[in-house]
Amino acid sequence: MSNAQVNVKLDSQLIASGSTDKNGAFGFVIPAPEVDQFSEHYKDSFKRYSRYLMSFSAFVGVIFGLMVFWTMNLILEKKEKSLMANTSIVMKLLPSDHRKIITKLLENNGRIRQYELVNLTGITR
Repeated sequence: MSNAQVNVKLDSQLIASGSTDKNGAFGFVIPAPEVDQFSEHYKDSFKRYSRYLMSFSAFVGVIFGLMVFWTMNLILEKKEKSLMANTSIVMKLLPSDHRKIITKLLENNGRIRQYELVNLTGITR
């Protein structure tokens, strides 16, 4: 294989040069000054815009969080209304003694002792 030489120029400035070796492998060499200039320019741009990027990212995160919260709140409200409607239908189907017991359980957050239930409803075991 013959050696091939490739030069990449931009505005008549050498940006990179490459060549093949005796085994046919191709490699590029980038001159150091251009890398340093690019690196310094990149660092300056990053320093300049990083505050804006972080602020924008935080703002987008807050907006997204609020949208998720609002959506979940609407879903939970719909489920709660549906649950209340279903509960009232079931309560209408229960006999009056059972309805009294369930009502007292709901008033006490589902926790009541049996003797208290007997005293509150007047229903014996």
